[in-house]
Amino acid sequence: LYEGLENLIGIMYRDVEKAEDYIDCLGTAYRYVLTNRENEMVNIREEIDACKNILRLLNERYAGQLKLESSLTADETEGMLIPGSLPLITEYLVRNSIIPGTERFPIRIYMEEDYLTIETKLNDRLMLHQASEHAFTRLQRSYSLYTERPLIKVKAYQQNYVKLPVLRIGEEIAVNE
Repeated sequence: LYEGLENLIGIMYRDVEKAEDYIDCLGTAYRYVLTNRENEMVNIREEIDACKNILRLLNERYAGQLKLESSLTADETEGMLIPGSLPLITEYLVRNSIIPGTERFPIRIYMEEDYLTIETKLNDRLMLHQASEHAFTRLQRSYSLYTERPLIKVKAYQQNYVKLPVLRIGEEIAVNE
């Protein structure tokens, strides 16, 4: 919020219309958090929309270099995640990467087995963003309450991968003995 308000002040000096759009985007991001704070799970489609909104906010700092690329089908977006997972992971990857001023920074999202995979170019900062590291750790703990499948973080082949376990709501059938 603090960083968003600081960005807003800078935008207001340059372009008032753009500042209004930024305020709408900031409001949408916080409404999403507040609306889903009591929900245990949301579908992937809602998370992608929230992620796009966060990227719009972050792109103010990164001059539009951040691009979301999703190859998910409509059926795959019906899987469930803990609310805020995808925006948090996206922000984590952006804040802990060096993004050169001349290059695009694609963030790819696709399904691999029962995991939603988020992939970016590996270009880690020397000093990690501590708040995003703590948020990542809290998210790992949260997923451990819902599934035995871990939240996975891998660095390989010049790429960063974070894999979120897709949660499925199952019906339990009571068996009378």
